[in-house]
Amino acid sequence: MSRINAHANSEAVQVDKELFDLIKLSTHYSQITEGAFDITYASVGYLYDYRHRIRPTEQQITKALPGVNWPQRAAR
Repeated sequence: MSRINAHANSEAVQVDKELFDLIKLSTHYSQITEGAFDITYASVGYLYDYRHRIRPTEQQITKALPGVNWPQRAAR
């Protein structure tokens, strides 16, 4: 996943069948839940540290938001 995330904007990334199937299943759940399950949430979600009660700044959230909401981007 880290290779995909690091290079997805610039080049195709080959993955094994297991990861491909997992991503495909995840996008299926995103579609059938109309985005309630969103595999792209981590773009912002990883910025939070719930154990230490750390919340990202508005600037950090704004910067990460373009990577969230896969179902809406896919529909364009």
